[in-house]
Amino acid sequence: MDCFYQAKTLVAIETELSLLAENLRSTRLVRGFGMETAEHDQFQKHLQKYTDNIATLKRVEGWGHRVARGLAVFCSCMVLFLVGYKVLVSPESLPLSAAVLMTGIFAFFYLPVNGLYQLIQTRDEANIAASSIYRYLNLIPAVGQAVGAKFLEPLSQALQFENVSFQLNSNSPPLLKGFDLKIPAGTSTALVSLEKLAPRAVSYLIPRFIEPQAGRVLMDGEDTAWVTLESLRAEAIFVSGNDPCLTGTVKENIQCGDDRYSLQEVIAASKEAHAHQFIQNLSQGYETALGQHGEELTVGECFRLGLARALLRKPALLIIEEPEEILDEDTKTLLEDAYSRIFQNRTVLIIPSRIMTLRRVDQVVLIHEGKVEAVDSQPNLLKKSALYRHWEYTRFNQFRHTQETSNER
Repeated sequence: MDCFYQAKTLVAIETELSLLAENLRSTRLVRGFGMETAEHDQFQKHLQKYTDNIATLKRVEGWGHRVARGLAVFCSCMVLFLVGYKVLVSPESLPLSAAVLMTGIFAFFYLPVNGLYQLIQTRDEANIAASSIYRYLNLIPAVGQAVGAKFLEPLSQALQFENVSFQLNSNSPPLLKGFDLKIPAGTSTALVSLEKLAPRAVSYLIPRFIEPQAGRVLMDGEDTAWVTLESLRAEAIFVSGNDPCLTGTVKENIQCGDDRYSLQEVIAASKEAHAHQFIQNLSQGYETALGQHGEELTVGECFRLGLARALLRKPALLIIEEPEEILDEDTKTLLEDAYSRIFQNRTVLIIPSRIMTLRRVDQVVLIHEGKVEAVDSQPNLLKKSALYRHWEYTRFNQFRHTQETSNER
């Protein structure tokens, strides 16, 4: 009975750890959509359950170990006494060889008893996993809000990077170094670089997921370091095709815990992102559970769900990181149609993974060694920039990306 209860407790511990890890994987998503309070409460709830289960396991282990140790000692003494008595008093009924064999068989009972002690190792592994969660939390950079920060109005003139520098740590080369760029409002721009993290650093700086070590990011002339995080992240939303789904229903994934948005608004945003059809085909539609113990979506479906989440909030500036995985033909077609509407009447920055996206945008910004190397349309860059031709070749040439190029070129 104790073993059954221990196994049940271990399953509960594993479940809580997976939920805690899932919460950590969604930290950028949580910050981007202002879900910190709700997610903090959820995290603390799972952390408390995990702590309670660990305490329960320790209590059960303590009793189990004491009982097992007592039984082992008692049984060993009894067997040795009986065997010894038989051998000495009545050797003809129990020869010495049979006594040795019986003692050896009894010794094998040590193995299942020893299995109880293996639970200690399992518990220690769980504690190691939990400590890694705490270390991860300590690594999340804090982005504070300035005292007296202003409310940011929707972008209407230009987004500007002014002599911006950023590096991950003192041992790594700078991702951005004296980075200067001005993007007119209402245009679409692709960010590309041989250094994969440079476009992402530019994107993360806008909603202040990270802070520049030098320089400023300006929206309509306002330094984003001096505006409220709530207003900034309401108008500059980041969508990544590599983001996980949150634990909850499809509707909750799109609302992000904000009940101000009705089901009708959620459906309208889903239709705009071409997510409505696959959502309707799920077992319970918008009430289908996703995440832990829920249904799994394909990369393309999860990406369109993320677009719906962003479009529901009607941001003036939309930052999109396309999925790294190759998408199926139906998803590509649906995305092209969705982009034709998404790109209208707003500023769009995109980190592309498809050649068709590069051909759609107004301009491509080529970043090299932390600076802007060139800004032009994709056809013009192909003609003028050897560095861009090299980047596009290494990214989309037919030998490395046969399926992608054969489908899109």
